Amino acid sequence: MKIATAFIAEKGALRIGLAGHSMGAVIAILTAARMNTIQAVCALAGRLSGLNATHFLSQSQRKELYDTGRVSFSSRGRSLQLSTGFFADAGQYNLPETIANLKAPLLIVHGDHDEIIPVQEAYLAQKLNHENTTLAIFPGADHMFGPKESRRQVSDSVVKWFKKHLYEKAKNTNDR
Repeated sequence: MKIATAFIAEKGALRIGLAGHSMGAVIAILTAARMNTIQAVCALAGRLSGLNATHFLSQSQRKELYDTGRVSFSSRGRSLQLSTGFFADAGQYNLPETIANLKAPLLIVHGDHDEIIPVQEAYLAQKLNHENTTLAIFPGADHMFGPKESRRQVSDSVVKWFKKHLYEKAKNTNDR
């Protein structure tokens, strides 16, 4: 993500926002915390309490990871595989501390029927940086923000928030 944002900045963008869904939400926050070119960040359905990545593995999956260095699992109908490197990398970050110290405005979006990451994650993360965070909980929405009407509402809400924090702010300061 750093390379992409650097490329955008090189092309003349003065205001850059990041958004990510699920694990992408974590990546967007970590990137925004390390790059002063990011003016706004949106975390959609992210596990924001921390990166204890092995918590979702069963005992047999943990054994597979230990024995082979890789673990296979299925998520939302997709077959995935992670290595010990992923888990070692994830353990290096203190996400709650990163959120608490985040300077860029943060929008946390979550469905209250998320079957993958409990909505409580959003409430807890918002408390870490309440002055700089906007929380948007969508009733009836799951991890992928279904049903369809929820996806439209989420999309409209995120676009409106980015316009406020990027475009309108830039207009008020005569930025591009």
